[in-house]
Amino acid sequence: MSVAKNEKRLAFSSASYLSRLLDRPDLLTAVRSLSGERFRELVTKIGLEDAGEIVALASAEQLETAFDDDLFRSRAPGEDEELDVDRFLLWLEVLREAGDTFAADRLASLSEDFLTVIVEASALVIDEDLLGGASVLHGRRAVARLESLIESNPTEEIDRFCLISRRPQGFDALVAVLTTMDQDHHELVSRAVSYTHLRAHETVLD
Repeated sequence: MSVAKNEKRLAFSSASYLSRLLDRPDLLTAVRSLSGERFRELVTKIGLEDAGEIVALASAEQLETAFDDDLFRSRAPGEDEELDVDRFLLWLEVLREAGDTFAADRLASLSEDFLTVIVEASALVIDEDLLGGASVLHGRRAVARLESLIESNPTEEIDRFCLISRRPQGFDALVAVLTTMDQDHHELVSRAVSYTHLRAHETVLD
C-alpha cells in the first residue's frame, strides 16, 4: 500500500472512530474515567487537531499528565528532555475551541513553573516603566536592539509589561489566554511575567 493510501486510510479510521465516540451518551464519564496516560493515547489516536471536543471534557489532572507525556522530549538519546513549545501552542489552540475562559482555567491549574517556561519561550517581556530610562541604565546600543525588536515583532501589553513575540505562530493565542487568566488569576500571571521580565533584561539589555 502506498504512503498516500495508507495516510488516507488512517485519516478515515480516526474520523470514524471519533464520530462513534462522540455519539456515546456517556461520553463525559467515559473520558473522565481514563487515566492521564490513556487520555493522551486517545488524543493521539484521534489526532490533536481533531480532538477539541474530547480535550474540552478532560480534567486538569488528565491534561497535566498528557502534557508531561506529550510535550517534553529529548532531541537525542541521553540528552535532557526539553519542552516542545510549538506543540504546547497547538494544544492551546485546541483548548481555546472551548473558549478562552476554559483554556485560561486549565492553564492556571498547571504549575507556576510551567507557565513561566511557556511565557519565556514565547515572548520577550519588558517592563514599560523602565523603557524611558533604559538608555541611561543600559546604553543606547541595547535600547536600539530593543526598539528594533518592538518594531519588527507582534507585541501586547499585560499590566505594566510589554510582551514581544519570539515565535511566528501561537503568540496571539497565548496573549488571549493570558489576558483572560489575568482577570481571575492576576497574581499568578503577574509572577510568571515578572520573572520572565527579569530574564529578558539579563539577555537583551545587560
